[in-house]
This record gives sequence, C-alpha cells and structure tokens, in this order.
Amino acid sequence: MKELQSLIAKQWIIKADDPELYYKIKDQLKILRNFVQEKLGYQIIVSPLMIKLEKLPAKAEPWMGIQEFQSIKEYQMLCFVLMFLEDKENEQQFVLSEITEFILVQFQDESIDWTKFTTRKQLIRVLKFCVDMGMLVVNDGDGELFSKDVEIEVLYENTGISRYFLRNFFSDVLRLNQPRDFHDSTWFDVDETSGIVRRQRVYRRLLLSPGVYRENDALEDFAYLRNKRNQIERDFQSFLPCEIHLHKSSAYLVLEDYKKSSYFPKTQAKDEVLLCICKAIQEYAGEQVLAEHEILSLSFKDFEHLVFQCITRIIKALPKTYRDKTVSLLSNEAIEHLINYGFVVVENEIVKIQPIVAKIGGSYEGVDDNE
Repeated sequence: MKELQSLIAKQWIIKADDPELYYKIKDQLKILRNFVQEKLGYQIIVSPLMIKLEKLPAKAEPWMGIQEFQSIKEYQMLCFVLMFLEDKENEQQFVLSEITEFILVQFQDESIDWTKFTTRKQLIRVLKFCVDMGMLVVNDGDGELFSKDVEIEVLYENTGISRYFLRNFFSDVLRLNQPRDFHDSTWFDVDETSGIVRRQRVYRRLLLSPGVYRENDALEDFAYLRNKRNQIERDFQSFLPCEIHLHKSSAYLVLEDYKKSSYFPKTQAKDEVLLCICKAIQEYAGEQVLAEHEILSLSFKDFEHLVFQCITRIIKALPKTYRDKTVSLLSNEAIEHLINYGFVVVENEIVKIQPIVAKIGGSYEGVDDNE
C-alpha cells in the first residue's frame, strides 16, 4: 500500500500539491489508522489542507534533526516563526521585516543582531525550510538576498499548514526539561515494560532506525523481535513492499523500492560515498574478531586513515563540487555523516562500527578498489 509509504517518507501530504494522493489516503484512512495506532501507537492527523502521520521515534538519533539547520539558534528561530504564523489567517500576506521584528522581541535572553551575516543566513535557512515544507509561499522577492542586504523585503503568504508542524503532547510540555522527559511523555501513564509499549517500540525502531541492535539496554526488545519476527514481517508487508532481515545481533526492515523513497541510500553523492566507505570497512574487517554484539572497534586515528584512503581512491568519480574539496575535508564530512546516520559510534577516541555497515556497500564503476 503506497499510501502508507508516502505518509512515512514525507512530513505531510498537502492537498493542494497532490490532491490525488490526498484523497487516496482519505479513502484508506480506516485501514491505515487501525495499523498505525495498534502497532506503532501513531496518530494520523487529517485537515482540509493536509494529511500527516505523526511519527515518533522509539529512540532519538542524530539524523532525525532538520538536516538543513546548522545551529540550535535556527531551531529557536523556527519556533518563533511558528508562533508568528499562529496569529495569521490562511493566505494572509506579510513581509520579511515583520518576521525579523517579531523574532527580535522574542529573543529575551540574548540579543539578535540582524546586521551580522551569520544571523541573517540562519534566518534564511529557517524560512527556506518553511517554504520547502509548504508552510510559507513566496509571492514576491528573493529571501536569499537578505544575506546581502538587511533592508531587503520579501512578500510571504501563510498557507495555514504550520499549525500542524509540532507534535501533539498528552502532558504539559512546560514540565518537560530534559530530552528524556520528551521520550517518557510518548507513552504517557503507561508502563514501558508492558506488552503494548514493547510492541510499539520495536515496530517504531524497525520503521524509523537504520537497524535494530541487540544492545544491553534493549535485550528484551530484541528477544521480542526474534520471537515475533514472522508476525511483524506480515504486518509490515500488508502495507509496505519490504522484508525483515534478522541476524544474530541486529535486524533490518529492508524496502524493495528504496530508490523511489527518501530513505538511505538516496541517489546523491553523499550517500554513494558512504556506501564506498562501508565496502572499504568490510574489506578491512576481513577475519578480525568482532566485539560483543558483532561490533567492530578501532581507534579513531585508524578509522580516519581508512576513510581518507577510501576517499582518495574514489575522488575522481565524484561530482565536481566534491572534487573541488580536499580529501581531508571530504573525509571529515563523511565521518560526520556516518555518525549522524548511526553507522558508527565514537566513544573516548574509539570508533564502534555498527553491524549495519556489513549489510551495505557499493563502488563506482571503473574505480579500482585496490588503487
């Protein structure tokens, strides 16, 4: 059922952008809701403007942030933009200076200086994200010019969709102070060791994480997955073209037509580089003895050298924007992506390579791996 796959892959389905898909999902709403509520504990939010599957992770991971953002301040700005839009009617227009003035007032603990290039670029990224998500429409002007001229004006229009961006909470959000508090609020007033919560946690990990690992703090969850593997696979296959790959210490939900989705690997050079590095790690591992839970450990220095050698071999096959960078810079970016995806974990200068790296790999045609 492609309807569920679309809901998973996208933030939401906007009626104005894809009315055919919007109505297809509405027609299948009862069946979809039964599955996502029972197996995942998710809600499907329906409005005249859009349909959204409110996806909550069982475990927060670095890649789940907004990839376009580069600082905490951009998340703060986004919240203030959402507050600003709360008071606007659908299709109401406003100019850029109204947003900058509103944000200036909201930052009480620190000053915002719009004369600084860095600050203006931060807001540009936030507003571009809002436009890309369909929360704003640019009616006149170019927001990118704000980086060059603080006096530039851009005419925006509120679509009304922004009010559905933040998730619904079942408790007072002002009482949540730590990241763990937000996690605990997911199953409000329910014992996390109960069968219902364990089932939903396992299904969520399979759906949203690159892999589910047999970790010391999740041994019972992995045992549940192993025992219920066939039932879980049938449940997912009722809605997605997929299969579950179960190993000694890890499990994966593998989509058959991933190239048509927004999942890893995407058809872009960044992910292609990671596939080449994964293959290089597999060759390096050889017959080495793995640590507990099929994890390969090596020093950060050795890992940097391995990645550097891989980039050196494939750099001629990369797009020009990559070839214009140094191998060192590309290596640092690749390591950051590997960490963000959860493929490797760095602890005290030791790199722990996760089992998923043994599952995936790739190479460029015409590039000799042994060069």
